[in-house]
Amino acid sequence: MSQRSYLFVPGDRPERYSKAITSGADAVVIDLEDAVAEPDKDGARQQLLDEWPGVRAQAHSLGSRVLIRINSHGSGWLEQDILLCNGLRPDGVVLPKAADSAAVEAVALRMTGLALLPLIETARGVQNVDQIAQVAGVVRLVFGTVDLMNELNADEDEALDYVRTRIVIASRAASLEGPVDGVCRAVSDAARLLHETTRALRFGFAAKLCIHPKQVGAVNDAFSPSSRMIDWARRVVAAYETARGGAVAVDGEMVDLPVFLRAKSLLASVQHIN
Repeated sequence: MSQRSYLFVPGDRPERYSKAITSGADAVVIDLEDAVAEPDKDGARQQLLDEWPGVRAQAHSLGSRVLIRINSHGSGWLEQDILLCNGLRPDGVVLPKAADSAAVEAVALRMTGLALLPLIETARGVQNVDQIAQVAGVVRLVFGTVDLMNELNADEDEALDYVRTRIVIASRAASLEGPVDGVCRAVSDAARLLHETTRALRFGFAAKLCIHPKQVGAVNDAFSPSSRMIDWARRVVAAYETARGGAVAVDGEMVDLPVFLRAKSLLASVQHIN
């Protein structure tokens, strides 16, 4: 997938769909869950159905993806959302409150061929994240920081670091892409957004959720390799290939197979972004 930014847009605000798509976000997540009040759920589903042909065409013409966040188990709206997604065939489905592998698998089996992105945002989800990541159809894990903080009555900066590590390790063990970090709630605080994206990168995340178009550019920049890193990767690959796997150093540091593979992966990610 290689998306760096996932921008939420309320499902019952179709007048915002186009603005979200043209924001520069790699993916737009049309939200049928938290962003839509209970009395408006059915109407939001119908609005999305009506607007879908234009939404899909516009997004794909700009190289963006369109995902749908459906409602969770026990909400009363999951069945209708599954039917909607099977009809529309979005580029991915974000599954909230992913608590265990059996529940995630039950949804995946009913939406064959659709990429599933479970939201890890409950204590049970954290406990079962290794098994959730292994479910067939799951392509990427997403960290729901706000809900988890509320459940744990915890502070975001320190208490959730353990969870970040768990999610990253589960993703790697299941051969998934780097996971997606949670939203930055401080919409107009550029320093806070930079802090959060830098932290996410440090833990091994590869993308971030956005709640406003103004966050997209900074998130895309943060999760894109810098020119310095690209230059380093090119020199590592060239040196390693010239040495044919023998001992070689770049910038005074030894380059072995893991370093070579990391450099190749970085260059491949640049090609995907471009």
